[in-house]
Amino acid sequence: MANEKNLTPFTSEQSREEAVKNGRKGGQASGAAKRRKKAMRQAAAMLLNTPLSANTQTKLMATIKELLGIFRYSEESATYQDALLAGIMLEAMKGDVRAAEFIRDTAGESPALDIRRQELKLRKDELKFKREQQAGAGASNTENNLLSAIMGAEEVDTDDLPEVE
Repeated sequence: MANEKNLTPFTSEQSREEAVKNGRKGGQASGAAKRRKKAMRQAAAMLLNTPLSANTQTKLMATIKELLGIFRYSEESATYQDALLAGIMLEAMKGDVRAAEFIRDTAGESPALDIRRQELKLRKDELKFKREQQAGAGASNTENNLLSAIMGAEEVDTDDLPEVE
């Protein structure tokens, strides 16, 4: 973890080679941390997808099997992830707001995520609009040139045109 003691900022006192060496060390440490996190995610996924042990006879396992039965899971195909979600769902049903938020968010119905998606869509639309405006700037210059040509032309006879009020 980075802190003030182990950070070596690039300064004018440091040579370019030292800065490159320190940057390389930081990149290697970052890569090692990413590999550790990836391994942890893979291990967690593997554990969550492990089938429940049907032959384990503990009070906890009996409670888990009863809970899974309430939510109509088959004991044979149930995984630890299923048991975990069923337990969280039960807590949510008892009134635990954080458990309810977790279930909602896991199901993909997060209001914060919906707002973020809307913001992203608005930003994309805004970018598209700005690009179209920039692309249209060339066209508007052509229109301005046409307008200048008309304005610079000789007097046009408008006597036969109807009057506009």
